[in-house]
Amino acid sequence: MEKEVWLIIGRIGKGGVARVYCEFYRYLTSKSVQAKKICLFGRRGCSFIFREGSLFSKIKDRGYYFIVFLFYGLFVLKKKKADCVYLFSENVSYPFLKASKYVEMSKHVVVTIHNTPLWKEAFLKEYVALLNSVADKVLVVSPGIKKKLVNFGVDENKIFVGGAGIDFKHVHNRSLEKVNKAIKKPYLVVVSRLDRNKSIDTILNALARTKKPIFNLVVLGDGPEKNRLIHLASKLDLSDRVFFLGHVDNPYPYIKDARFLIVSSMAEGFGLSVIEAMYLKVPVISFECLDGPSFIIEDKKDGFLVKCDDRVSALSRMLDYVSCINDEEYMRLSEKAHEKSFLFDIERVGAVWCKACTP
Repeated sequence: MEKEVWLIIGRIGKGGVARVYCEFYRYLTSKSVQAKKICLFGRRGCSFIFREGSLFSKIKDRGYYFIVFLFYGLFVLKKKKADCVYLFSENVSYPFLKASKYVEMSKHVVVTIHNTPLWKEAFLKEYVALLNSVADKVLVVSPGIKKKLVNFGVDENKIFVGGAGIDFKHVHNRSLEKVNKAIKKPYLVVVSRLDRNKSIDTILNALARTKKPIFNLVVLGDGPEKNRLIHLASKLDLSDRVFFLGHVDNPYPYIKDARFLIVSSMAEGFGLSVIEAMYLKVPVISFECLDGPSFIIEDKKDGFLVKCDDRVSALSRMLDYVSCINDEEYMRLSEKAHEKSFLFDIERVGAVWCKACTP
């Protein structure tokens, strides 16, 4: 792809969208593509419009972002248009598309959507109109998201299912590093932001109900629910079995040594940790939440999907079931999960994403 490609994001944080953004940038540069990272707010590692922490970065309003892009387009992007722009998150894509109605900022615009759309009706109507009239392609990470966008009225011919790519060499190398805290096996692992949508309390309540309490639990991640979850674990008499390790820069050694990774989200656009665990031969137990895990996991073939009815009881029964799996069956699951993960290798997915940049 001999083009100048710009990747635009609000800010680079620790979430899944930022990780996909960085992985795709690394893929492009490895192919000698002239790629540029642009952050609405940032400090280093990318070009930024405003410095993170400044007064401007504290304003969280799409109308304000529209004005930012309008002026940025008039005085910066208009002078040197990119051949293709990839937009990450609706907080960036909506104002960029709106500003593009007044000043052309790129020859080709790709909007990427990573999560189940939960937009308010007034915003939804205008955003869908912008996607149909201004965006050239809409790149989504799962078929479930595509289906919802079509139901909302987005032109199906513009929607491109690309998945999310992972650099497995990086995952492998980091999984070999030693960690400071040894956890008694067997244990389950959760890699997640601790907020209500992730529903980590469901795992704790299910763990407390199991008839065969053989698993410990390692929780990797921080968030507003952390203190409440620690209190709940204590209340359920699980403090000696549940370990809240907070955010860790390298989760892979913990994942590699786990028996299963658990996903308890109410909704999940894709689920990078699911793919990473499968690559490390750790089967995944997930609820049949919207989109991601249900698209990736084949129940009882390379992992397990739990029905969402009566979530605590269903997960508790599943934990009792997997505690009885013999080594032969576990190895079969692990190998199948490992094989499946290569569908999401960055080399494969990156090539698919690049196709969205062609007219």
